[in-house]
Amino acid sequence: MNWDQYRYFLAVAECGSLSAAARSLGVSQPTVGRQINDLEARLGAKLFVRESHGYSLTPAGSQILTKAKALALDVSRIERL
Repeated sequence: MNWDQYRYFLAVAECGSLSAAARSLGVSQPTVGRQINDLEARLGAKLFVRESHGYSLTPAGSQILTKAKALALDVSRIERL
């Protein structure tokens, strides 16, 4: 598992676009796009649909979002230790 890929996934889900996610993470837009593509390939599922107003979650993305948020909370707790 690559935590960074889920971190990028969460940023896109929360920000609604690759560029906004990139700004929030302090990385480039192509980096975010590559991480999302790699995560989708690894999971064998499309997580986002590109729409005129940005990115929206697919049903698979919505299912993963709940787990990824819990994972982020766990990572945060670990870092505080």
